[in-house]
Amino acid sequence: MTIQELIIEIKNLTENMFQNTYNVYMKFNDIFPYIRQYYQEFIVLIPDLNRIGMEIDANKMLEQLRGLSNAIERKDRVMLFDTLYYEITDTMSLYNQIKEIMEQE
Repeated sequence: MTIQELIIEIKNLTENMFQNTYNVYMKFNDIFPYIRQYYQEFIVLIPDLNRIGMEIDANKMLEQLRGLSNAIERKDRVMLFDTLYYEITDTMSLYNQIKEIMEQE
């Protein structure tokens, strides 16, 4: 799954997560390996990105993953929505932009 496809999947999950017929946790389990993979890739790049002046905070990214973990553990759909929609999506969008630039060079 590409980052753009992951962003679409997260958008679909957040749009449907409060419907009774939608299995949020099953859908989350399908996409979480990709979230983890892309976060790991992005975190590895942070030292190089910061050297060129991007000033990305790896600790903030780790906090996002902790927030995601807490939301799942507590089965807190509101927290899950907020973390996915506002934090994870933004981080994945930034990483997607960076990857596109890197691939052009």
